[in-house]
Amino acid sequence: MRKKLSLWRRRRNEVEVARQNFDEAHYLSQHPKLAKDGKSAFKHFMKTGWREGLDPAPWFSVTAYLDAYPDIRHAGLNPFVHYLTQGKKEQRPLPDTSGGAQLPAGAQGDRARIEASGYFNAPYYAALKPPLPPGTDPLQHFMERGWRDGRRPSLLFDIEEFDRQMAGRRNEAVNPIIDLLDSGLEGTIPLNTLGLKKAEAAVAPGNDEWQALKPLAQGSDAETVDIIVPVYRGYGDTLRCLYSVLSAETKTPAELIVIDDCSPEPELSAELERLAAMGLFTLLRNDKNLGFVGTVNRGMALHPARDVVLLNADTEVYGAWLDRLLAHAKTHTDIATITPLSNNATICSYPETLKNNSFELECTGEALNDAAFEVNKGMLADVPTGVGFCFYIRRKALMGVGLFDEETFAKGYGEENDFCVRASEAGWRNVLAFDVFVKHRGEVSFAEDASLSQQKGLQAVLKKHPGYLGDVQRYIAHNPGRDARARLDAMRLKKAMGQAALFVSHDWGGGISKNIEDLRTALRLEGVGVVTIRSLEHKSEHISLDGGDGFFLPNLEELHVSADADLIQDLIGILSPKLIHIHSLVAFLPQARTQVLRLIGETGLPYYFTFHDYAPICPHGQFVTPAGDYCGEPDTDGCRTCLLTHPPVNGWVDIEAYQAEYREFIRNSAGCFAPSQDAATRANAFLGADICKAVPHHERTDLGPPTKPKSGKPGQSRDLRLAFVGALGPHKGRAILENCARDAWARELKLAFRLFGYTDTGSGGLEKLTIMGKYRGDEECADMLRAYAPDMLAFFSIWPETYNYALTLAFRLNIPPVVFDLGAMADRVRDTGFGHVLPREWMDDPACVNDFLLANPLKPLSTANHKKLVQTLEAQGPAKLLSSDYYHQIAK
Repeated sequence: MRKKLSLWRRRRNEVEVARQNFDEAHYLSQHPKLAKDGKSAFKHFMKTGWREGLDPAPWFSVTAYLDAYPDIRHAGLNPFVHYLTQGKKEQRPLPDTSGGAQLPAGAQGDRARIEASGYFNAPYYAALKPPLPPGTDPLQHFMERGWRDGRRPSLLFDIEEFDRQMAGRRNEAVNPIIDLLDSGLEGTIPLNTLGLKKAEAAVAPGNDEWQALKPLAQGSDAETVDIIVPVYRGYGDTLRCLYSVLSAETKTPAELIVIDDCSPEPELSAELERLAAMGLFTLLRNDKNLGFVGTVNRGMALHPARDVVLLNADTEVYGAWLDRLLAHAKTHTDIATITPLSNNATICSYPETLKNNSFELECTGEALNDAAFEVNKGMLADVPTGVGFCFYIRRKALMGVGLFDEETFAKGYGEENDFCVRASEAGWRNVLAFDVFVKHRGEVSFAEDASLSQQKGLQAVLKKHPGYLGDVQRYIAHNPGRDARARLDAMRLKKAMGQAALFVSHDWGGGISKNIEDLRTALRLEGVGVVTIRSLEHKSEHISLDGGDGFFLPNLEELHVSADADLIQDLIGILSPKLIHIHSLVAFLPQARTQVLRLIGETGLPYYFTFHDYAPICPHGQFVTPAGDYCGEPDTDGCRTCLLTHPPVNGWVDIEAYQAEYREFIRNSAGCFAPSQDAATRANAFLGADICKAVPHHERTDLGPPTKPKSGKPGQSRDLRLAFVGALGPHKGRAILENCARDAWARELKLAFRLFGYTDTGSGGLEKLTIMGKYRGDEECADMLRAYAPDMLAFFSIWPETYNYALTLAFRLNIPPVVFDLGAMADRVRDTGFGHVLPREWMDDPACVNDFLLANPLKPLSTANHKKLVQTLEAQGPAKLLSSDYYHQIAK
């Protein structure tokens, strides 16, 4: 767990980060008098230089940053320090300046190291937003400024996660990939939250491993399959490939034929001869280099009655791989070629199609092969072309179509595409087998000039078959393998988690997401993983399935609740969850919500519902209209009038049918919760039954020491400091905050308002209001609050919140809270006896709010009383979930 910085350590760290990135020579070039006076350039910049518009480094413009982000100018913050310690985390890009960024000395060496590291992926980087200017070199951009903006160099390397893992060890002035390579920590810390790891280089088996192997069992020519492996270079990859073929359990009679195409690696040739002498495989050697096509044609011509599998020397196969390929061929006699799934196989790639998935997932290739068979047994898709890394060819098709076109494709690349088109024109099928996975490291043995050869190969294919590219594009658009890949994603989750629970929510973040993460942590301790079905944005008809940190699931990211209903049912069946917990359906369009409720009901699983908000009662979700007004919770007629005046963002609904659907669904649930008694009371009144149980959230309270009050009398000798936290929209009282700030400015009150977060409008230009921007997690927010030392932490929500996690920050940090007399927050403040509860009618009277707070400043609790409050917080909520009555002892 990341160590929490005290106030002095936080400030010291900010100064140190700025010092590491400060370019003294550049600064002195703008202020040469400093050098003559012998004064510290860095101290001058930190004290006055930035206010004078002097730049601390050639890549950072003080003026441009303050112009781009007026909230930082208004807050009076040092822009350089803000960018380095906060702006990057908020994903604020550096403004473009005419001078551009300058690469430091030794940049070419760094470029070579980054290219060789495996952590930079140019196509991935170029596809990120905002788009790069036309003609930009992706790696050059990353080295000049992209890393400073937090622009991710690849799926493997998440700069934010790297910073989190490195904590105080991070050299902020150095490109993070270089910092990792120099740190000696490579391979010891996670570099992303997706569970992805850099693929390790293949290691040749030891002699004892070879001694334990036997040659493949052969049968008659008619039933034996030739496995042909052409070899040019790649010692470790080639030997690991051959070992995998010989060690994978298969029942199919086969002969392993290795053809050495005049390898330039004597050590490899010698080892192949040694192993062949042991009788492990048949070894042929070309007298001269024939290239890939000539080599495999030689192999395919050896036994005119046998089917063949062309296997690249940089592949790795697993148990029953050949049996499954042959099963497809026996079942479908019109098949000419079969290609399995692989990490690197263009249209046959997994997990992302059309990608080189050059990383290791959370599971092994062998586990993927097993999972693919378990969920996709017997599944095929017709493809316009197979992919030659692992290419099963039926002998009858080979006899009818002919060998590869050696004259056109002598160097390789395009020959299998040409063969597949010729086979298709002759009435044969080319298929992708979704129940086999073969690992492919990619372009090792015949790697020289790979990309150029690929381009020439494609041109040659198009010259022979002008319609080929159109066939490929149509296949890609149709994407017949999507469902099979999605099932494999789901099976990976199931295998990793074992027992699972299924949650349903939205993707908006906030308190619901925090509760889900807390429940996920608790269930993990009880041996149960959590998969969350999330609606995607507002007006949603789509969902994604999220397994939490540690899983890369690109095929579960966008499923349509109606069009993909059967697939979603399959995925739930694969996950076989113990229970379903619905946290929110507020983002779905009406028909989509009905479909989700139907899908949940048809599973037959016990399901639970939590009133995090009031969406079952109010289509607006929080008793707040789109105009930003609290509705007052009217009766059905009042709701109907409100909806006609203020239609919900997700579409108009018949309020009676809407509420009835929710009411019936919740009444049939295995359990219903609300995080406060106030919310439970409102829920039960709506349900017409006492079935909703008040269960406070179980929260973390280890957020470091409490805040130390600022010296001086608030409102008299200094401004009274009011702090706010989070994302403030209309329902969170953004308008009240703005109005209070305007009133304080107009009457010149000794009040200061600071928001640690952001608003839906930006709220820029208000003299008394400082907006600090997004923060990362409760720990960082707590650090910032300790640094600011507010007199009170205010919550101006205009609806009866069901809980509010941020209020716990006030309690935990011993900052007196201020709330309006509405909902659970008011009850929580009264129960603790700590804070102000303001009359509800003051929501429209900022002057009353300001005058009262100035006249009634609060002191923090005594040490003893604060300790009691924290102990009370730590004791609330269920200690366990499955083995308690929270989920009705479902573990039994």
